[in-house]
Amino acid sequence: MAAVAIVRSMAGEGPVPPERAQMVGIVGMAFQLNFIGAFFNLVPVPPLDGSSILEYFVPRGLRPAWEALRANAWMVFALLVASGLLGKALRPVMALTGDLAEIGVDLGRRIADGG
Repeated sequence: MAAVAIVRSMAGEGPVPPERAQMVGIVGMAFQLNFIGAFFNLVPVPPLDGSSILEYFVPRGLRPAWEALRANAWMVFALLVASGLLGKALRPVMALTGDLAEIGVDLGRRIADGG
């Protein structure tokens, strides 16, 4: 977020010159992709890392079912993607990244203005 704020603050309040606009867009896109990727990886579905976190909370009696789910993880993951459920779950995260980018822009402008 700091990188977005710095690059966007370099653009200033006025019209963004084309050479700076491209850099602002690239850094903003990199920020959003990184943020979304981090949340995506925490989805508690095997083979993503979130499933390893969830595994600690699975009761012992449900361990065999959990292991069966892990064995078929790619199929479950593919179904979530194909059904659109994964996209719906990530939509709020995508909105949050846009909001955070705007906060970074405002912060960068305030820093650039000295206030």
